[in-house]
Amino acid sequence: MPKVIALADQQNLVPTEKFDGVKFPFEFFNPVQSRVFEIYKEDANIIVASATASGKTTCIEMLFNHEIKAGGKTIYVSPLKALSQEKIDDWSDESHSFFNTKKSICTGDYRITKDRQEEINESQIIVTTYETLDSKSRNYKSDNVDFITKANILASDELHLLADESRGSKVEVALMKIAEINKKCRHLMLSATMPNVDEVGAWLSKLTDRDTYLIKSDYRPCELVIHYEEYNDDLWKYDFKQKEIVSKAFGKIKAHPEDKFIAFVHTKKAGQLLKQALSEAKINSDFHNADLDKEGRLKLENRFKNDPNFRVIIATSTLSSGINLPSRRVVILGVHCGIKEVSALNIIQECGRAGRPKYDIKGDAHILLPRKKNKIKDEFDYHKMRLQTLPPITSQLVKPDSNDHRGLAFHVINEISQGDITTVEGIYKWYSRTFAAFQQKDLDGRIVDGMVEKLILRGCIKDTDGKLEVTPVGRIAGLFYFSPYDVADLKQNFTALFNNEKEMDEFWISVALAKTDSWGALFASNAELDEMEQFIGKFNNEVRQKFSFGKDVPPQIMKMAFCYYQLLNGWSNPVFEATLRGLRQDVERTVEVLFALNGMAAKWNQNDYLRKLSRKLTYGVDWDLLVLCDIDGIGKVKSQKLWQMGIKSPADVVARPALVKSALGCSDAVLAKVMNNAKELT
Repeated sequence: MPKVIALADQQNLVPTEKFDGVKFPFEFFNPVQSRVFEIYKEDANIIVASATASGKTTCIEMLFNHEIKAGGKTIYVSPLKALSQEKIDDWSDESHSFFNTKKSICTGDYRITKDRQEEINESQIIVTTYETLDSKSRNYKSDNVDFITKANILASDELHLLADESRGSKVEVALMKIAEINKKCRHLMLSATMPNVDEVGAWLSKLTDRDTYLIKSDYRPCELVIHYEEYNDDLWKYDFKQKEIVSKAFGKIKAHPEDKFIAFVHTKKAGQLLKQALSEAKINSDFHNADLDKEGRLKLENRFKNDPNFRVIIATSTLSSGINLPSRRVVILGVHCGIKEVSALNIIQECGRAGRPKYDIKGDAHILLPRKKNKIKDEFDYHKMRLQTLPPITSQLVKPDSNDHRGLAFHVINEISQGDITTVEGIYKWYSRTFAAFQQKDLDGRIVDGMVEKLILRGCIKDTDGKLEVTPVGRIAGLFYFSPYDVADLKQNFTALFNNEKEMDEFWISVALAKTDSWGALFASNAELDEMEQFIGKFNNEVRQKFSFGKDVPPQIMKMAFCYYQLLNGWSNPVFEATLRGLRQDVERTVEVLFALNGMAAKWNQNDYLRKLSRKLTYGVDWDLLVLCDIDGIGKVKSQKLWQMGIKSPADVVARPALVKSALGCSDAVLAKVMNNAKELT
């Protein structure tokens, strides 16, 4: 029977020269690393629960090096693309011992081309995210990448993500699937904030049928002091509260003029107000948030590392995990996002960004808490207590007190698609391996029956004499890592679009893309609703009827429709920039789902139209200009220039090279490429 073996720090520090492999830039392993040194070769799992900045990356490198020397494959997985990118960058540096090791990054923003498949299959270190790991593990039979089944070590970073409401189930199910299909793979799990880590270890041992070493450590190379400080929450107007909390944070930053800060905000409004206040005080700062693209965030982080005059990064949760920055202090502007409490685990993660061993010997985190006394509770004391008493990590796969079974359906549909679940009883058997079941969360029959009934009703599965099988809609959901309810919605919406001959109407297209189950669960702020007031007016009775809306159109569906409308027209709007970037990154996958529906389920016979729609969403040009965008190197601006000069097709390009060169202002070499591609198209 596999067991959990509890270990403490090793106080007799091990010289790093004893490690045969990676050359570390320090003389001794610390107490956590020294303990890992004793066990890294053993055929057992390892969980390291230690403070932020306690050197967990070194633990990963010890285990990876051992497997790589033996010719094995390794996987590093994190919750953030930025953290995964940081790891691949560090291990690709010529000063690192992994410099000559074949490695590859596999995240959602990298297309899996044939060359990328070969690169990943040849790599000994694969760096990824939890969502990509889940997607690849569920499609391991059909994918042409084999790292899921061949890896000898899976290093799971920031494992407290198991408790994340929206993403935790994907971590849980990915770990389950890998334990099922790759029994030789050892697991290394790392986290700073897991109060019930013993329970996680016991589940892992049972799941993998392998002993698990559990290292619980209090070691932190930099002392971290957490300060709980109040702001006045008795102000009746929301804007006044925002200004009050920003004023408190500004005062804290100004009181420590020699220190670099990360200021964590939970709303864009607070971030913008703080940036304005710092700018007026001539304190060099910038706002790190989802509106920045990957290149912009990386540039900002490097400035903070290298520019001594750049004092403050204002950040949303984009910087709460893993990224190593020289922030002597952290100030956290409250514990609410709108009316919703920010989880204690997330707040403590943000505190951990203060005081990093490479830069400081001590860190201070200042958490601003509301002081508002009433008959029910003292807000300040309540939040202080919940931050000092972290809740246990709990599975998010099912919500026993809710009829919401989206998360469960998302995973079950794939198991049915793969043939691993064939009956209702099979759902219970599959569930018995989950962390949720290990925590004795019974799978309520009402949840299972409701989920199966809805999947049948939406045309995702069928029940033939008790045997569950996927329909084409369900198979598409599994293949493309899509919610089955969303695939069913897209099928229904685009059928309405084509039946009403509205396929060229950009408003109707936007609604067809937006009216899905997942988008309906999002949030639309008052600022966003104000920004799209005119667009909302387009939702007339015909639209409501054809798309099966009730009396009112949900505001979050209006928001997503407006964002798709902006993509179709090539617009940009700072209020929606983060949402637009996410949609742009997912356009290809969404259109692939539509192509699959066209071929496998709906039989629309609309392949040519869908190709146009894909380019329309990508370039945001008029329909007439799409033919020019087929030419390599011709996008929105260049196609408009060519059109204005009377060049309206690849044939026109071939016939009028001098005019093309004049319109584009390009070199002879670029012109030759454009001409050659235009000839191929004609």
